[in-house]
Amino acid sequence: MPKISAPTVAEHRVRQRGALLRAAIELLVDGGVSAVTPAAVSAAAGLARPSF
Repeated sequence: MPKISAPTVAEHRVRQRGALLRAAIELLVDGGVSAVTPAAVSAAAGLARPSF
């Protein structure tokens, strides 16, 4: 079972989703549409690729 970084699984998922969105926005601003890939977003968010 993966570790969660919040009091509940639902809150953990909200936090992960927020991290992914922030990473995607940053990549989009810095590198354009082509920079936004599942692998790049996951890496920038500090999450494993399957978390995407």
